[in-house]
Amino acid sequence: MGRGMLFPALIASGLLFSAMALTAAEQKSASVSIIPRPQELTETGAEFSLGQSCTIFTDSRFQAEAAYLCARLAGPTGFSLAVKPLEGKANPKGSIVLAWSADSTLGAEG
Repeated sequence: MGRGMLFPALIASGLLFSAMALTAAEQKSASVSIIPRPQELTETGAEFSLGQSCTIFTDSRFQAEAAYLCARLAGPTGFSLAVKPLEGKANPKGSIVLAWSADSTLGAEG
């Protein structure tokens, strides 16, 4: 290969490997469908099933969003989920929690 072809070949190889790495990452996160897509996803093997007994816990900032979510889930599921105030920092198992966090490690999207 001539010296003039070396640089374009290196660029093409780099682009190919980058595309392969992105495709592998997309395939890993494609197994879980979440909108909006999280910046990072760690699968633990645990499951969450939305059922009639599920409760939406929220702090005072997200009362309207909790009511909206409850209404949006009611149609397709037939569930009338309870919306309750979040007390303390515990995340009740099997529930949905909408809460403000001042955790600076979460980044700009927080």
